[in-house]
Amino acid sequence: MLGGFADPNGVGSGNILVDTVIMNKKLLYGNKTTRYSLIGLNAEGKLILGKYNYQEAMNAGIESAVEFGPFIIVNGKNQIKNSNSGGIHPRMGIGQKKDGTMIFVAIDGRQPGYSIGASLLELQNIFEKYGAYNAANLDGGSSATMYYNGKVVNKTSTPMGERYLPNAFIIEK
Repeated sequence: MLGGFADPNGVGSGNILVDTVIMNKKLLYGNKTTRYSLIGLNAEGKLILGKYNYQEAMNAGIESAVEFGPFIIVNGKNQIKNSNSGGIHPRMGIGQKKDGTMIFVAIDGRQPGYSIGASLLELQNIFEKYGAYNAANLDGGSSATMYYNGKVVNKTSTPMGERYLPNAFIIEK
């Protein structure tokens, strides 16, 4: 799912969560009473964005979620207004069209001559181009890795190659 995690000196193993994670309706990390900005999915595969504590998330039908952000598009409305928002970095994002089609975006970066990355506004523009009704920024940077059919389909910015990640959004047919 690509929520936040600790990365001591840029060589972490991805196993130290620092942001809320809900998986299969169980709170794996976080506090049940604190409200978090959650990016989640319900049983029907609908992308849900909002501030929830654990019980509110359960009441909203969220089955799995990560805490991250910012939200890029909420109910068809663009959230990012500043062209410099978030700086230029490798990016990961998740979005969904009104018809339920999921949209995943991986933007490589920190690789002069290949790709420097993108701002949050540029990420929003991509989601808007593909008709996202809801979209959110996920943990990117060295974690911006996209797999398709068991293979990495982007060029990660981690000098050591792929990195271990504590969670991921996985879509199956």
